[in-house]
Amino acid sequence: MSTSLRSSTFAIPGLAAIATFLGLKPASRGRWSMPPRVEPTIAPAPPRSERIEKLLAAARTQPDLQMIEWQDEATSGAEPAAPREDVRALEPRRRKLRDRYIAARFPGVAHSGADLADSATVIESARFWFEDARPALAFELLQLAIEEAPQDPAPALARIEFRFLMRDTAGFVEAARAFRAAHPKHEAWDEVCRLGRAIAPGEPLFGSPAAARAHEHYGPWPHLPNWIQAPWDLTAEVCAADFHRALANP
Repeated sequence: MSTSLRSSTFAIPGLAAIATFLGLKPASRGRWSMPPRVEPTIAPAPPRSERIEKLLAAARTQPDLQMIEWQDEATSGAEPAAPREDVRALEPRRRKLRDRYIAARFPGVAHSGADLADSATVIESARFWFEDARPALAFELLQLAIEEAPQDPAPALARIEFRFLMRDTAGFVEAARAFRAAHPKHEAWDEVCRLGRAIAPGEPLFGSPAAARAHEHYGPWPHLPNWIQAPWDLTAEVCAADFHRALANP
């Protein structure tokens, strides 16, 4: 009795078990096919919070300020800047223009100047831009918040700490002087003076030099008051900023 080569193939003991183990399926008599390839799936990244998404968009999008109608505003001539006035006393038309600017400049953070009274959101946003190497935007936001709520010391203190982190001696002294004028009896002034004597030794505003405490040193962390409400150590970011600044200005 004879059998064909094809039929004898299936007579080999254990062949069906091996094919099953390999995932082969019979497509026709004597033929086997490979199962379809399954591509591996990659779990999607966790979604970022709505606030972070808005801040990212705001930080990387140039606002179109041309869309704002600046009626009756001077557009030419180099005139000296007028002293800052109380923005809370602006007449309605100017108040509306200011609110439009704030909404266009800081989308996702504020819709009007009144929103800048939320100092926690303001400082969080300013810290984000500072860490994103856009300190000018951070300082502008803090200044607008200070003007909107001059009775709140939080934005002014955050500005002082940012200046210290940048090693900006002139900016630190200016910010400290403005804070002292607005809050002459605030309890944080002693801490401001401690930082001032470190960054600007000999500056009369901060009093006579005092003996350094055992743990005191000139650096961004950990001996700062954390007026910027940072949830993590900023040492690496500040050192990186110093490194890039040194490369740009040899």
